[in-house]
Amino acid sequence: MRSGDEAMSTVALIDSGATASFIPYEIAVDILGLKSVKDDVPVTGAGSTFPNMLMNVDEMTIKKGVNGICLLEDVLVHVPKPPAEIPYCVLGRDTIFKLYEITFRENEGKFLLRRA
Repeated sequence: MRSGDEAMSTVALIDSGATASFIPYEIAVDILGLKSVKDDVPVTGAGSTFPNMLMNVDEMTIKKGVNGICLLEDVLVHVPKPPAEIPYCVLGRDTIFKLYEITFRENEGKFLLRRA
């Protein structure tokens, strides 16, 4: 993920059940220095509603090993406001699923991306 001059690598969950993409507050604000595009956006998930901010990430590269396999630019993400927490990044249907057909091969521990 990159915002301006700041960049970092992290693990993300590709979640076909999530309608939105999320980044933990610590990554979005403390590490990448993202600024809120819209504040106090309520999101419902896992049986509760929690406040979020919308923030823009300049670019995200999905990698397998050292190879970049997918570049997402100007990605709008939800960032839960403290004390609400998510432990990792979540890529939902609003990002990667708009660009790629995704096949999960659970028994092989793999997923396949095909340009939509």
